[in-house]
Amino acid sequence: MPSVAPPRTRDNSAPAGPPSQREVLDWLRLFLEDGQWVEIRAPKVRGRSYARFTDPAAAANQALRWSGKAPGVYFTLNPVRGDIPTGRAATDLDVLRRRWLLIDCDPTRPADTSATDAEKAAAIALAGEVRELLTGRGFPAPIEADSGNGGHLAYRIELPNDDRSRDLIKAVLTALNERFGTTAVAIDTSVFNASRICKLYGTKACKGLDTPERPHRYSRVTKVPAELVPIPAELLAELAAEGRPGKRGQGGTSKPPATDRRAARGPRPSDVEARASKYLARCQPAISGRGGHNQTIKVAVEVGPGFDLAPDVAFRLLWTEYNPRCEPPWSERDLRRKVEEAYRIEARRGWHLLKGHANGKGNGRAGGVFLPPAPPDSTPPGPVPPAIRATAGDGRPAIVITTEEHHVIDQAIAALAAEVCVYQRGNALVTVLRDPSRGQREKIHRPKGSPRIVPLPGPRLRELLTKTA
Repeated sequence: MPSVAPPRTRDNSAPAGPPSQREVLDWLRLFLEDGQWVEIRAPKVRGRSYARFTDPAAAANQALRWSGKAPGVYFTLNPVRGDIPTGRAATDLDVLRRRWLLIDCDPTRPADTSATDAEKAAAIALAGEVRELLTGRGFPAPIEADSGNGGHLAYRIELPNDDRSRDLIKAVLTALNERFGTTAVAIDTSVFNASRICKLYGTKACKGLDTPERPHRYSRVTKVPAELVPIPAELLAELAAEGRPGKRGQGGTSKPPATDRRAARGPRPSDVEARASKYLARCQPAISGRGGHNQTIKVAVEVGPGFDLAPDVAFRLLWTEYNPRCEPPWSERDLRRKVEEAYRIEARRGWHLLKGHANGKGNGRAGGVFLPPAPPDSTPPGPVPPAIRATAGDGRPAIVITTEEHHVIDQAIAALAAEVCVYQRGNALVTVLRDPSRGQREKIHRPKGSPRIVPLPGPRLRELLTKTA
């Protein structure tokens, strides 16, 4: 820990003018080790929205240049590698280890807006309740901060950057939100990932319009302990064990909307959902200023239509497992629109369910954005699908309509495959007319006998199915 004089503490009720440049630098140094690489980000700022530094003074100066020009200015809480390729922001894999546990008490409010004074006060009060409980359990004192819209507690930890640590931090945040979260204020459970960014204290929080009721405010550190001591691992494990799997808090912007909570408490996800979830965990998150919109659309296409999930199921998976890793996370409305667009632009269904087929294109990429191959299906093989085993008494294939819809479609396609006059063109079934009428030939300026590809009409489709199955 660098030897710097701790910033003075402040009363949250005091007038909050702009912090000094010295304060911003001192507050940032509290979180950094000597020589540590830190990434500063300003999502939605014009031009390049991130930069990496080993000099805290240079990092603080860049943050102040961005302050007020973006909805917020942030820094990576945990140390990152110094050899991250130019042209991309840090990801979870770039984090060397975990040094900080962030508890973010955030008031429930409309998306992309600042908090009212009352909402902010409620969030800071909740942070105080959390601190008192943890202190009573033997937790060391945290850094306390005002995010501009709510309350932050930053606890020192020493954990490796691995799956076990990720799951531990996620369980800790879930347990705290279950205990303290209300309809008015929630503890953000999405800040568990290793490359999580945190408000750079001293910069301005500028979400939404700056109005008297919901003003833009400066963030600041409000209290620094005399000594920053890492939380013993056993205390974290005890707290994590109190979380009840499947239970969700009562409010907050980081949790799925109420319409999806029933699904979270329902039956165990299907094998297809489990495969989609594994696939989703390997997709790159969306980062503002780095093609985040297109990346989210492509991921939604691969997970929703790609695994033939219902739109509501695809949204739930994206909201709970993908959106928390995006920087910044999408609002519920924006993410729903992206899921709807994914189903609108992609007519194919279920290509990830075909064994050995990565993503319908065979190369693991879509539009230049990395999409990992679908995980193999590790479940034991089930019974032979009806489309394969069912046959009628006269030898024609039988179409069983009492099974799942995609099996019915598979059976129909398998039956039509025997017809030499039926072809697949893109996502449609077509047929070829060898000799169009004279009027039609004159209209299209083709000689007699020229072939013409036309969609297979519904009546003709029914006729062929009746004949072949």
